[in-house]
Amino acid sequence: MKVFQVILFLFLGFQSFAGERDYFWNQLQIDDAVRLIPQKTEVRVAVISTGLSYYLSEFHNNLIVNEGEFGNGKDRDGIDNDGNGYVDDVYGANVLYRNGEITEPLNGPSMGTFSASLIGSQTFGLNPDVKILPIKVYRDDGFSHFSYFVNAIDYALSRGVDIIYFPTSGYAQNPLISLCDAIERAARQGVLVVGSAGTGGRRLGYSHYPSACHNSNLLIVAGTGFDSQMLPDSNWDPQAVHVGAPSSHVQGYLSDGRVALRSSVGVIGAAITTGVASLLKTAHPEVSATEIKDAIIWGVDIQRSLVRKVSSSGRINAFGAMKYFQE
Repeated sequence: MKVFQVILFLFLGFQSFAGERDYFWNQLQIDDAVRLIPQKTEVRVAVISTGLSYYLSEFHNNLIVNEGEFGNGKDRDGIDNDGNGYVDDVYGANVLYRNGEITEPLNGPSMGTFSASLIGSQTFGLNPDVKILPIKVYRDDGFSHFSYFVNAIDYALSRGVDIIYFPTSGYAQNPLISLCDAIERAARQGVLVVGSAGTGGRRLGYSHYPSACHNSNLLIVAGTGFDSQMLPDSNWDPQAVHVGAPSSHVQGYLSDGRVALRSSVGVIGAAITTGVASLLKTAHPEVSATEIKDAIIWGVDIQRSLVRKVSSSGRINAFGAMKYFQE
């Protein structure tokens, strides 16, 4: 099945751009939103992607340590010490090989590292205090299968995450019922899943996943640009896509530690939306996944180009979403 290779290829296809960073910081009123956080509580975000360069100093304060596999040589003894089905999964898991080898290749697309740096790195992260759980679902040659994503969701739930970042999307010939069921298991645990509308510039319809799942805890994101208008290559569907989010000319970390400007409808918009969701959760730990989703939809800035393209008709605004809980 090639459906889950689509986003990885598209992210590889984009090059670095010369432009200003943080334009979306003002668009989304991040600083105003942060000022509304009374006190910060720990929020855990699973990043289901191509791995993570977890050894970079940017992530040292953001990693979740699995104490059952850490210390006294347990992190490299080749034994599943905590009995969770994964060997040496200290900082995250590789669901292809059921071990803790999560390192992202230096010559790859940097999809996981770049996304994580937008969600919670010390320099570029929307929520520098967030805890990140990287889950690798791609081989280094780009191959994956939808079953790996089901396993990744279940692993994330077993580690007690609050939000799942799920940037991969694509079309399937047959209904991916097991994927929708996994997202529903996340719903029962109060976990928000943030997904992407993907790239193609067309209406999604009923065979595009994960948007076709329509779970109450699933938030699907389209891509917008500098001017907050919908990007021409972003997919859309007012019945399946909820919001737009900045997806072009955004700065973050590559897997080798270099900084680059990237554009990707599938990867970046969902990552930024995940970062905003984590801010809401850290400010209001008692709220449910659907309440966070509702807040993000309620707080959008209406954009003409998104009318009849996404259900909210707007681009996300962190400050607007935070005010939802003050109404």
